Amino acid sequence: FHCKTRYMYEGGDHTIIVGEVVQYDNNNRDGLLFHQGRYSISDAHPAAATLSKDEPDVGERSFAENYLHYLVGRCFHQLMGKLDRMLEKRDITQPEYRVLASFSGLSGANFATLVYYTLLSPEELRPVLRSLEHRGLIGADQEVFTLTQNGQELLMPLMAVAKSNEADMLGAFSADDAQRFKQMLKRAVCWTGS
Repeated sequence: FHCKTRYMYEGGDHTIIVGEVVQYDNNNRDGLLFHQGRYSISDAHPAAATLSKDEPDVGERSFAENYLHYLVGRCFHQLMGKLDRMLEKRDITQPEYRVLASFSGLSGANFATLVYYTLLSPEELRPVLRSLEHRGLIGADQEVFTLTQNGQELLMPLMAVAKSNEADMLGAFSADDAQRFKQMLKRAVCWTGS
């Protein structure tokens, strides 16, 4: 990929550089990486150990340890914990972030679409939309909400941190396992959806 630097954002303990691809070549070979001061070729990451090195030794194991509700909730909680620090710096609440992030990839969204993507109830969503509109981050034209220029500028670094956060977590899996994990979650979402 041949890129030019478009944005640079603080990402906690590193800088996130977002490049605009201006040209690319495909030679069907393994990717080349630069890591720890030298070049390497990419290889599948071995499966992560069952227990995290940071997981406390709690002695007896709980039913929750292997319970889907707990595992999904714990994963969400830990992923959002890292992002929450960035949201706090930008004076954005988690519900506001969920609304702003819903616009990524959309030119606009109606109320029902935002309820679907934010996972907020209609009663929770209405005051969040009013707040974002009051702050000049979204606009409303009849039934369609859109990001303003200020909203887009605020969302870009937040999405970069979110994608970096996701990549860090998925780095514990091989590329195939990460893709399967997302596909399984999507199937679970479809199965549990109404």
